[in-house]
Amino acid sequence: MNTLKSIKTYIFSKIHPQSYLSPELITLLTVHGIFLMGVGLSNTFVNIFLWKVEKNLSIVVLFNAIYFATVPIIFIFGGWLAKRVSLTFNLRIGIVCYSVLFIILLTVQNKASSYIWLLGALMGTSGGFYYLSYNVLGYDFSTNDNRDFVMGIQGLVLSVATMIAPFVAAAIIEWLEGSTGYILVFSTSLTLFIIAGVLSTRIPAKTINKQYYIKSVLFLPLKKANWRYVMVGESLRGFREGVMMFLTGVLLYAIVNSELYIGYLTLISSTIQFLSFYYISGKMRPHTRKKYMLIGAVFIAAVSSIFLYKISVVTLFIYSIISSIFVTFINNSSMGIIYWVIHKTPNSQKRRIEGIVVREVYLNIGRVAGVALLLLFPNDLKTIGMIIFGLGVSQILMWHLFNKVETE
Repeated sequence: MNTLKSIKTYIFSKIHPQSYLSPELITLLTVHGIFLMGVGLSNTFVNIFLWKVEKNLSIVVLFNAIYFATVPIIFIFGGWLAKRVSLTFNLRIGIVCYSVLFIILLTVQNKASSYIWLLGALMGTSGGFYYLSYNVLGYDFSTNDNRDFVMGIQGLVLSVATMIAPFVAAAIIEWLEGSTGYILVFSTSLTLFIIAGVLSTRIPAKTINKQYYIKSVLFLPLKKANWRYVMVGESLRGFREGVMMFLTGVLLYAIVNSELYIGYLTLISSTIQFLSFYYISGKMRPHTRKKYMLIGAVFIAAVSSIFLYKISVVTLFIYSIISSIFVTFINNSSMGIIYWVIHKTPNSQKRRIEGIVVREVYLNIGRVAGVALLLLFPNDLKTIGMIIFGLGVSQILMWHLFNKVETE
C-alpha cells in the first residue's frame, strides 16, 4: 500500500510540484463532475428551448439577465446562511433548486416563456447557492502554492463534462425530434442532480466563524486598491462572459436549425479547452498568472474581430475554438489572483466566505451589464457582431486592472 502511495506521489510530482489533492477535494470534484454533467446536458438547450418557443433572441436574453441578476442576491443571503448552518448545506440547496427547475420545465414544456421570470430566478437561486459553496470549499481545500494546479484540475473536470454532456444531449434531441428529446434530456439532468445531492453528504462540514462581515468586505474595493482592481476587473470579465455563455449556441441554432450542430460545436471547443486546462495546470505558477492573462486577453480581443466581417457557421466555429484555448488563461489567472487578494486580507480565514460573495457580486454586475447591451440595441447580425467585438476588447482593460495588483 505504501509502495502504491509512493508511486502515485512520484507521478503527480512530475506533473506539478504542488499536485496534492486532499480526499475532501477529490470528493468535491466528484460531486462537481456529476453536477456539471447534469448542467451540461441541459443548460445550453434551455436557451435553445426558449428560442424555439418564441423565435426571439430577446426572451433568451431576458432569461439570462434575470438569472445573472438573481445570483449576487442569493450569494449574499447564502453567505449568511452558510455561517449559520454549513457550506455543504448550501451546496445541497443549490442542487435541489436545479432539480426543481427541471421539474418545472418538464411540467410547463412549450409554455416555458410564460414562466420566464420564475425560471430565470430559480436558475440564479440554484447557481448562487451551489457556486458559493463550491468556490469556498475549493478555496479551503487548496493553498496558494497548489491552487493553480487545483484550478487546472477543476477546469479539466469542467471540460470533460461539457465535452460529453451537450453532445449526448444534442444527439438525443436530434434523434427523438420534437419535445420528446428535451423531456428525456431534462429528466436525465434531474437524475444526475439527485445523485450529486446524495454524494454531497460525504463532503465534510467545515468549521466556520458565525459572524457575517459582509458590509465591511462589500466596501473593501472603495478602500483597498488591490480589491478595487480585482473586483472591477472581474466585472469586466463577466461583461463578456455573461453574453458569450449562451449567444454562440443560439446564433448557431438560428442559422442551421439543428441541435446536433451545437453538440459538435461544444464537443470540439470543450476538447480543445480540456487540452488548454491540462497545459495550464502544469505550467501556470503564481508569478506567471498576469503573463498568461495578457496572452488570453489579446487573443480573445483579436478573435472577436472576426464577427465584424460576418456571423456564420464558419466564424462561430473559429471563434469558439480559439476562445476555448485562451479563455482558460484568463479564468485561471483571475481566480488565482483574487484568491491571493482574499488570502492577504486581515482575518481572511474568518472573512473568506464574504470575499467569495463580493467577487460574485461584481462578476454578475458585469454579466448583467453585458446582456443589457443585447436588450438595448437592435438584434440584427451586424450590431451583434459589433457588440461581441466590444466585449472582446474589454478583456484588455480587464488585464490592465489585474496587472496593477501588487502581489509581492
